[in-house]
Parts: sequence; C-alpha cells; structure tokens
Amino acid sequence: MAPQPRTGLRFLLLLTTAAASASNLSLVFCDVKTAIAYDRVTLASLDTLLPALVHQMGCNGLRVPLLPTVTSPAGFPATLNATLAFARANGLALYASPMESSWHTVGGTPDLYVAWVAALAAGVRPTHLSVFNEAGEGCPASGTCMEKVVVAVRRALALSAVHPLFVGPDAEHVSSSLADIRSRPHKLDVFDIVSSHNAGADPSNDAKTWAALVEAAGGREVWASENPNCFTIGKCIQYGSMQVAIDAGVNGVVSWDTLGDDVLFNGTQTDKGADIAQHTRR
Repeated sequence: MAPQPRTGLRFLLLLTTAAASASNLSLVFCDVKTAIAYDRVTLASLDTLLPALVHQMGCNGLRVPLLPTVTSPAGFPATLNATLAFARANGLALYASPMESSWHTVGGTPDLYVAWVAALAAGVRPTHLSVFNEAGEGCPASGTCMEKVVVAVRRALALSAVHPLFVGPDAEHVSSSLADIRSRPHKLDVFDIVSSHNAGADPSNDAKTWAALVEAAGGREVWASENPNCFTIGKCIQYGSMQVAIDAGVNGVVSWDTLGDDVLFNGTQTDKGADIAQHTRR
C-alpha cells in the first residue's frame, strides 16, 4: 500500500519538530550592558533581577560592558563585579562588549585602545569578547585597523592567560557585516565567531541576508549579537523578527537591552520579554 500524504495537525507537528531540531541556537544572552553602564541597577536590585534573567528569560549568558571611563579592573563598579560573580557561580557564558564611542574616549589611537581593552577584559575574563561595539567606531573598518587591533588584543590577553572567543565584525546592519566579510575575507581569520547587529531599523534583517552571512562565515559560528526584535508582537517585528536569524542557522543571539526592555527594573517581565523567552528556550 502506497504511503498516504501527511496532512492536518500531525503534519504540522512534524514540521514544527523538524524546524526546532534543525535550529543551531545554543547561546541566548541577556543584555545588561546599558543597565550597568548608566547606573540603572543597584546591588540590592540585582539580587532579584539577575535570577529573573535566567529563570524568566531562560538566558544562559550575559552581555556586560567594557566601560571607557574605567581604566583598570580596580575601577569596576560594584554592580559589574556582582554580575560577573553571579555569571560564574551559575555557569553562564560572559560576553564583554565596549560601550559606544569607547575608541575616542580612551584616546583614539590603536595602542591606547588595545591596552584599554586588554586591561579590562583581563579583569572580566569573558568567555566571548567583541573588541569594538560596532565595526570599528573610529578605527576605520575599511582599512586594516580593525584586524590589527583585534590581533593585538588577542596577543595581549594570551599573556594574561585569558582566552576568550573573539566576536565580530558587529556592524549595525546585517548587510553591512556581510559586505565587510565579503570584501575583506581575510578578516575571518581574526574572529572566532562571525557576528552582526541588526539594530537601527535594519531592513536587511531577513532570512536571505542572514543565510548569506552564515555561508560567508565559512563554517564559523554566527551570532545575532545585538537584536532588538521579538517574534510575534507587531511593534518589534516591523523590521523582521528574531526568527529569521535563528532559521538561517545562527548559534547565538543577544536580545538588546534585556534588562530594562524585556525585564523591567522592578523584575516584571514585559510582553516582549515573554515572547522572546517562549521562542528561544532550548
């Protein structure tokens, strides 16, 4: 007897199961970068908020800031130290990323910037590190400055016995990250993980462009390293959803400004946060 065509609910369930099993998503980072940088949290509030990021959002990693006004780990704010301690105690991945305009604040030269990133990253001891917030930011992305700085930071951290995986180029839009990698394929050699933000109302946050970035990565992991979207709520899927990046095969996603946008500072999860948590739990 010939096999019958799969129809109805059973077929839909099979399709859903196949899609879920095909996902490469393994790291979901909650973003506490701006909350710490702009003093929006206290030690007392973190006692509630950090567990909420794990239990409500289902995150298995935290994104933390490298603060340009801090010159050494001795100057880390207490809230950052508490966040680092929580992440380590709970086996969370730690993703460190500089704040905007760090290049200019630190001094605007490669030597000063390398020394600053290496000093702070040695104190954070992240599992993952972006050397720049977004594709250079002062260190021209079109030249070799970015690659040279990343290589120099890697070398400096190796001397400190800190060995994070390096993430980049982190351009603001997926199309820009793709164009950067395609035009300078040797840039792949300096990154362990190929990544892009899809911020600023990114019109290229679509399945085709993410799939092209995954292909261009040449087998390296790919991250949506700053994603302001959600899955089903109209106001946060105007420029595509998180789903398009996941379907394209990204391995990690950072929900932008998680603490403040998806989990409020009183510990309440927003509708957007619930939507993200529902669709990213592994």
